[in-house]
Amino acid sequence: MVATSPFMIAVNPGVGAGTLAALVQLAREQPGKVDVAVVAMFSATHLTTELLSAAAGIRLFPVPYNGSPNAVIAAVTGQSQAIVDSIGVVAPQWRAGKLRLLAVTSPQRLPNYPDTPAAAETLPGFQMIGWVAVLAPKNLPAAIVEKVNRDVNAAIQVPELAARLVEVGFYPNPMSAAAFSELVKTERERWGKMARDAGVRPQ
Repeated sequence: MVATSPFMIAVNPGVGAGTLAALVQLAREQPGKVDVAVVAMFSATHLTTELLSAAAGIRLFPVPYNGSPNAVIAAVTGQSQAIVDSIGVVAPQWRAGKLRLLAVTSPQRLPNYPDTPAAAETLPGFQMIGWVAVLAPKNLPAAIVEKVNRDVNAAIQVPELAARLVEVGFYPNPMSAAAFSELVKTERERWGKMARDAGVRPQ
């Protein structure tokens, strides 16, 4: 594991929703009419939007775009009313006043965004966190796996690199190769269940 990366939920400033609770209420009043820009169907941002709908008992309408740049342009220009995407994509537009930031999908508020609520403050238990890791072929010798793991763990704890990662929305999370292997198994099960519960089906 290199780092975890929660998502941000934001809206175009012209949307009449200043909080996540207000966005949920708007979607209740206009079911299926609140467009959310996402990065392709079945992407992490699409699944997060579907799970947000399920958790809130509403119907958000995910609109897939070819990549984050196109998704954020849609939200900034008002083609889509909202967007779910990574911190590195959403935060610069929020700082520029082009998006209104409603929530982060981490279990708690992020240390470098203390004024931005966690979605769980509105929807208890809600969280959705992406992660970045170094993967290798299945039959790679254990000694090499352990060396790479040690080197990556050491690198992401170097203060300068750790600070830069956090700045762009990645939170260093060193762990052993064995622990990461277990995480992958549980994540596959968790995401599969959440997708099924939210009614997301392959097409």
